[in-house]
Amino acid sequence: GGLGLKGVSGVGMATNNSDGSRFVAVFDDNQKLLLARGITEDVFQTGQDMVRNGVGRKH
Repeated sequence: GGLGLKGVSGVGMATNNSDGSRFVAVFDDNQKLLLARGITEDVFQTGQDMVRNGVGRKH
């Protein structure tokens, strides 16, 4: 893909327990962390909405 990652099996969003910061994580087939990057609260909330409600087509 665009990030040059190979063997990607999953992507997740999470909250850091120590400071409350939000991040997105990319995992391989063995749940090994391939990449983690911080995200804004807005991106985190939008991502949660997309998981709950889907990504309907906008006109």
